Amino acid sequence: MKTQAQPDSLRVVHTGGEHDPRTEIPALGFKDYWYPVIPVNKIRKRKPARVRLLGVDLCIFRGKSGPAAISNVCPHRGVSLSDGDCHFAGTVSCPYHGWTFDEDGVVVGILSEGPDSPAAGRAQVRTYPTTVIRGQVFAWMGDGPPTNPEDDLPPEFFDESCISLTNRRTWKTNWRQALENMNDNHVFYTHINSVQVLLRPVPKISFKGAKPYITGSGITLSHYSDDTLNTRPYQEEYPGLGLWPKHRYRLTWTWLFKHPPLSWIPNLSKGRYQTSSDAAKFNEGTDAFEREWNQGPNMPGMMRINMGDLLFTRWCVPVEDRLTRLYYFYTTRPRHKLSELWIRAVKHPLIYKLLHDRNLGQQDGDILENARYDMPERMTAFDIETLAWRRLAILSSRYGGRHDLIPQERIDRINGVSRDPETSADPVPEAPAGVSPDGASKEVPIPVG
Repeated sequence: MKTQAQPDSLRVVHTGGEHDPRTEIPALGFKDYWYPVIPVNKIRKRKPARVRLLGVDLCIFRGKSGPAAISNVCPHRGVSLSDGDCHFAGTVSCPYHGWTFDEDGVVVGILSEGPDSPAAGRAQVRTYPTTVIRGQVFAWMGDGPPTNPEDDLPPEFFDESCISLTNRRTWKTNWRQALENMNDNHVFYTHINSVQVLLRPVPKISFKGAKPYITGSGITLSHYSDDTLNTRPYQEEYPGLGLWPKHRYRLTWTWLFKHPPLSWIPNLSKGRYQTSSDAAKFNEGTDAFEREWNQGPNMPGMMRINMGDLLFTRWCVPVEDRLTRLYYFYTTRPRHKLSELWIRAVKHPLIYKLLHDRNLGQQDGDILENARYDMPERMTAFDIETLAWRRLAILSSRYGGRHDLIPQERIDRINGVSRDPETSADPVPEAPAGVSPDGASKEVPIPVG
């Protein structure tokens, strides 16, 4: 475990030279966390499932006490256990010689050798602790004892007054790129032709004056847009280039869907039957750094957004170096049974799954498929959340692979907080004036203004 002292303004941008700070963030993810694996209703009674995450193949089957996750490699001849069958309750049998494993990973019988095989009970495979939350099987991928899931998962996952709807998609990119994709202001440009943005244009945002804070397991900003959010025009003149967007015809769609008979369609995504203040209840607190959960990037790979009528969490689960499984969690409180039916039957399949996850979200996935994560970078103030997230991830990696192992005094210095009234806190790092001329070893602080 690395605990050596490091400057709070640690380098998080690859400006060139031999050291790329991004390599300190594990390419296959942080092991010592719970991860979503598979919907519990996808586990068949007679057939195991194969799921790969963090570069590890798991064999998932119905154990006697619930979903079981064991190593997918049979210790006998290396065959995939998930290609086998569940002949007996609570077990899975290898397709090659019938080595049969229980939920504890122990060989309880060898079907090709008879009931008196001396090898029974003398071999086993690794097991991974599991739990079921919101209809999803979560697995602990670490080597040590698992943490309490309530310490690592968003609190709304455990709120019985909420419903949580889940979708899954796969992107051909690294999980780090998938997560950083949601940390900036690309929506106005990248998604300009997506259905949701055509129906309701997204204004340009500015992080001017915003400061990042480490809050619990994640990063939050003091604010996510300055006062220009709704005052900047749709088209603006770019010196030497011209107007962007070039045309205003897209606003025709917006006008059409603002008036009858089509005005009801955009309202599908406005939370008509939900209490708009519900999501804010999870964000209570007067100071950002005093909150355990906020919108923004969170360890080990979640992005949470408060949409007013719901809390949206996109969890980027590493599969392989260039493959990421995305879990979309939409959590809200219906006002009554009719509103819940509306959300499940109409809003979830049409707005969440089709328009957001497939249409809008996949535009990002297509772009990132050919994106590089090993080249020097030139960042701007609009990348503040990405850079703050990297700082948290790198510190987590240096302090044992978990965010809660980072010393509290280190976090306080980064946040500019003093818990001792007689001790002045270290100031929040100022924005860098520019990139190091030599592009190599200069420490680059997080820009905060």
